Amino acid sequence: MKVRHTTTTPGRAPAVWEDFAACKGMDTDIFFPEDSGWTGAEQADRAKAVCHACPVEADCLDFALLDWRLDGIWGGMTAEERRAERRRRQRATARHTKQNSQHQPPKDAPPHEAARRDGRHEHDLEGGRS
Repeated sequence: MKVRHTTTTPGRAPAVWEDFAACKGMDTDIFFPEDSGWTGAEQADRAKAVCHACPVEADCLDFALLDWRLDGIWGGMTAEERRAERRRRQRATARHTKQNSQHQPPKDAPPHEAARRDGRHEHDLEGGRS
């Protein structure tokens, strides 16, 4: 089920960033190319131009990435582009998590391993300096 939220959707409290959106007060049809008479590419380009000039484009995109059901252009991306962005961010998060877990010594590692991890040297521990 697709959802067509707008800043004026009844029952939906607008986020603070929406008060600063370039699209506030505009006819929302521009952001839903599949519902307009324009060809999808022309309409999407027009909507994205509004988004790219918007001071809260990143906030809008973050909002839209949280709800996979949202249809239309949000944060300068179509629903298909947002699906790809979600996958890209998930891969980046998984890669980052994997890298961090590979660089950490085991919790039961000797103190010199923990010191090396923290950027201290063994002689600092032996001499009482920290």
